[in-house]
Amino acid sequence: MKLIQNTSRNSSIAIIKRLILLSLLFLGVSFVSAQSSTQGPDQELDQQNFDELTAQGINSELNESLDPVLASDGQQDQYLKATVLRVLETTFPIVLGREIEFQVLEVEFTDGSLDGQTSDTVFNDYVPVQAGDTIYITQGFNPDLEQEGFYVAEVERHYALVWIFGIFVLLYILVAGLRGLRSLIALAVSISAVWFVLLPALAAGYSPLVTGFAISAVILGLAIFITHGRSVVSIASYLGSMIAIVITIGFAQFAVHLARVTGTIGDEPGTLAVLYGGAIDLQGLLLAAMIIGILGVLDDVAVMQAAMVREFMQDKAKSSRDIFIQALRVGQEHAAALVNTLVLAYVAVSLPLLLIVLSPSYTASLDLPLGMQLSNELFIAEAVRSIVGSFGLVLTIPLVTLLSIVLYRRFPQAAARAQHDHVHSHAGHHH
Repeated sequence: MKLIQNTSRNSSIAIIKRLILLSLLFLGVSFVSAQSSTQGPDQELDQQNFDELTAQGINSELNESLDPVLASDGQQDQYLKATVLRVLETTFPIVLGREIEFQVLEVEFTDGSLDGQTSDTVFNDYVPVQAGDTIYITQGFNPDLEQEGFYVAEVERHYALVWIFGIFVLLYILVAGLRGLRSLIALAVSISAVWFVLLPALAAGYSPLVTGFAISAVILGLAIFITHGRSVVSIASYLGSMIAIVITIGFAQFAVHLARVTGTIGDEPGTLAVLYGGAIDLQGLLLAAMIIGILGVLDDVAVMQAAMVREFMQDKAKSSRDIFIQALRVGQEHAAALVNTLVLAYVAVSLPLLLIVLSPSYTASLDLPLGMQLSNELFIAEAVRSIVGSFGLVLTIPLVTLLSIVLYRRFPQAAARAQHDHVHSHAGHHH
């Protein structure tokens, strides 16, 4: 019997070694492809062309595309912060077949060259405001309204976001307790890693795929180990998720090349091309976004699967095969729900895009055949994103299950200690 257990353990370890080697192979292919796409012979030429276009005034075109309100001399004017004193007039003109609320405001400037001064010629066709609101305005000529003066460019919203997030944090801590607080700390550190490391690295021209993978490893590690501590569950969850991510990167590259998705279609890629020239690999950026977008779901399914194996391991009569099949069966139910959640989340975000692509007016005016409509890159890119995310999610379940069984078989003391802590925790709650 002991010989059979040792043979089973050695076989499981051999399988894990093969999975790791396969993952490294996928990662190597992905990295080489990413480097070749970002350091091709045409990069210097693209940068030279970009510099020439900039010298010819392409920045002015960018400003116009970002904000239609320009100063009368054609240059982008300064944005000024102001407080609404009162609404002087409200009308409801029809613009593009839709009724909008147009306001004339009296405001007091709170910064810039006009700090402390007031104006009663501030026009607002953006978001309805009221006395006391903080707004950002600029001076210029609005071609839609054919009027010169001050116009509302943006409404201050970040304070509202603080309140919204605060309400969520309060509810989350009440429900999840200390573990919920630890997960929020991990979330804050993860967002900081994206803001202070990933974005500057991408702006500096580093490979989006390589950088995205490195940040994903950090974010996933922080999310798992800060929230759940250092345990066999955490180690198995992290290792299984990372192997799944590496394989998913390879599948994502295969899917993007097979579907011929370039990542250059849409407003954002166009703006990035103007701002950074050829310094950013847009296709690599799309791939990195696919991977980072599924990290939260991977964390969930991986930890749940590893914890499930821990519970099943308490039955000493069950073989590793029985535990694997039983945990996989439960994981299938979990995966089905999460795949639906992931796909529906992508569909919800893409609703405006789908309405545009499939609009009868849009297709009729261009006389587009159905096949061309369904081949639109914006539509295909979102479909590929959903499929790749689901692929990574499903792949994580057997990987984490297998790793958990092997680690608990190899370190039975850890399984016993985890069960003791789990029972003691429940006893404390009941007490």
